[in-house]
Amino acid sequence: MIRTLVAFLILTFYLACSASEDALTARYEVHIVDDLNDAVNNLTVHCQSGDQNIPYRYLHPHEDFYFGFNLQIFNKSLFFCHFWWAGRQQTFDVYNKSYAQKCLRHDQDTNTCYWSVRSDGFYFANYPLPPLSSYWQKVYDWQ
Repeated sequence: MIRTLVAFLILTFYLACSASEDALTARYEVHIVDDLNDAVNNLTVHCQSGDQNIPYRYLHPHEDFYFGFNLQIFNKSLFFCHFWWAGRQQTFDVYNKSYAQKCLRHDQDTNTCYWSVRSDGFYFANYPLPPLSSYWQKVYDWQ
């Protein structure tokens, strides 16, 4: 009986580890919105994680750039972005373990985080539209 139980547990663990990580972990999206209102200087964004390099993006005013991912097992996912605009720059984590609790689930499958890039800094919210847009909180300044 114990051998059967141990064999069952080993088989279950093997199948869980070999299954698609997508099926085992939560889905997240990170949105970055250019709220600079600057038609002359585009916002340049480059995001990456330890195993994913997202191509450079050149955003126009009010453009929403987003990327999605599934959490790594045990929630070790981390994405950071480097931002450039009008001779200024900044680099920071746009998603890490602490943001997992802050990003809201807007549909059945996806938790969403929002970043608004403004001339005075970077704002985070878990919902982008009124009336909840009052939840925007400034997190970082430009360097």
